[in-house]
Amino acid sequence: MTLNDGHVFCPAERVADEISDILSMVEEAYRALGIPAPRLRLSRAGTGPKYASDPAMWQQSETMIRQALGRTGASFSEADGEAAFYGPKLDLQVTDPQGREETLSTIQVDLLLPERFGLRYHRDDEDQRPIMVHRSVISTMERMVAHLLEVHNGALPPWLSPTQVLVLPAGADSHHYATSVRDRLAAEGVRFDHAFSPAPLT
Repeated sequence: MTLNDGHVFCPAERVADEISDILSMVEEAYRALGIPAPRLRLSRAGTGPKYASDPAMWQQSETMIRQALGRTGASFSEADGEAAFYGPKLDLQVTDPQGREETLSTIQVDLLLPERFGLRYHRDDEDQRPIMVHRSVISTMERMVAHLLEVHNGALPPWLSPTQVLVLPAGADSHHYATSVRDRLAAEGVRFDHAFSPAPLT
């Protein structure tokens, strides 16, 4: 899978702002892709050894996400047992035309890994531990394209289609014109295919 992921390292007081900024990035990406607004889900820890055993850390991480959600005023649901092993997530849930829901984007607040990696920055004459915010704006490329295939029933819009234009001359006397069209498409970077035998690209 090709993961569309990034990591923000920041002080605790910046986490809510960073989450708000990431939500804005997701909104812009969804608007460009034609994906409707998602449902927000706060994914919390469950029981068992899968999750890091530090209740105070979990509480602090959840509080940061709730603060960010409070700023946006967005409604959200909660789900136990859906968090990452190291911290809670804000999952953005989308539904395909068949009514199936999946997580397409996610924002995760991570206090555990900065501690395990010994990360620190210097401020106010002392070393401090940053917070790591994981961001996946459009999940993996494979999942995003699979979702769009479902939405468009396989007929992807031209900007996303692997073949944007098919050049097909109406007859033998239009091969020269079809070749000129093919050359212009190539010069403009348009993804095309052709159903005739044109002259080599010039």
